Amino acid sequence: MRGSRRPDAPNRTHERWEREDTAPRLLDELPALTGLKIEFVERTGSTALGATRHVRHVQVATAAAHFEVPCNDSDCTDGGHELTAEIMRGLARNDGSFSGKHACSGITKAGPCERVLEYTVHAEFEKKG
Repeated sequence: MRGSRRPDAPNRTHERWEREDTAPRLLDELPALTGLKIEFVERTGSTALGATRHVRHVQVATAAAHFEVPCNDSDCTDGGHELTAEIMRGLARNDGSFSGKHACSGITKAGPCERVLEYTVHAEFEKKG
């Protein structure tokens, strides 16, 4: 989200930051994790929305074990993508790379939000032995 397109945007951002601040630390949950990068692409139907394509380089040493991404549709209310359980499950399996999709649960003026967030996780773990 850019600026305050929605009146509740600052409050929703603050609430998301509070959830991240109170979440366990990533290294406490996954001490063998040494690197993490997540690629995101938001789609509507089969169309990738170029402005929503981005890569998040996670600072493993300080990051929270919390992965929540807001919906980028300025008309979407109460939407977003809570990916924590899905990503932590993949990381707990020591998967070096895995992908998933998550449909936004929000509402737009036209009805249910139709945005889908696709993500690909690239993780590095300490080598054993």
